[in-house]
Amino acid sequence: MRHLSDDIVLSVKDAVRNLRYALRSEAGYRFLPAVGSVAHHSRRAIEVSRRQRIAGLVDRVFTDVESGALALISTNRGGSRIVFPRPVWAYFGDAGSRSEEAAERLFVRAHYQVAKDLLHKFGARNILIFEHVMSRARDAVLARHGDLVRSVRASAAMFFDEESSLDRTRLCAAITCCLVKARPIKEAEFNDTASGLPQGLVASTNAFCFLVTGLATAVVSREEGPEPLDLAEILASAVSVVDVRFGRFLAAVQAPDAVEALTSEFAKIAPFLP
Repeated sequence: MRHLSDDIVLSVKDAVRNLRYALRSEAGYRFLPAVGSVAHHSRRAIEVSRRQRIAGLVDRVFTDVESGALALISTNRGGSRIVFPRPVWAYFGDAGSRSEEAAERLFVRAHYQVAKDLLHKFGARNILIFEHVMSRARDAVLARHGDLVRSVRASAAMFFDEESSLDRTRLCAAITCCLVKARPIKEAEFNDTASGLPQGLVASTNAFCFLVTGLATAVVSREEGPEPLDLAEILASAVSVVDVRFGRFLAAVQAPDAVEALTSEFAKIAPFLP
């Protein structure tokens, strides 16, 4: 059961993000040259500058609100940079326990940060992502695939065989499908000069980003290897694969049995990624 304080924190953060996005969008607007007096254009330039200053102020207020809320309401959240990808069982704990609370927060923070980083990588300059929507997506996974979650958690520390490996891939697919359906990425504005954007990212920002996170998670969840994993390389490989196979992956997400269809697609690819 999620703590009420968690809902409050996520709701406050997302409300401020919404305001910040709106102000940034307004502040970033550039008036095109048009007929009119020099004074008229000067007034427009002053208005744009004013909006930019307001957006900067809101950015700073947002940071203070977020940091203060996290420190005041919960002392167990951690402010360090998220490591991603992690094995899928890291995002689930024992029901009603502190480990479950920590796992839920990790799930939200990890997927939020990676989605944000991916969008910045491709030139997004104004992004609106709702964490509380990600939290609800995780709730949906537990509600629809609770037995699978418990099975994966039970086998994680004991053995790695073909059946358990497929279950982990299936849980990654279930998470991906729920995140894509929930659409936590509400807006993403890209620079006018941005080039080389993946077609999938343009067609469906949520699908592209969370197919990447799902595939990367499936790779690190398959089995224990003798060598430490290069997480950055795994994530980069997942981006490349999703870019090339986006049509197949999207068709799987939209299939009647989306989880099984995406599990099949992930299982074909994951063994060959670093």
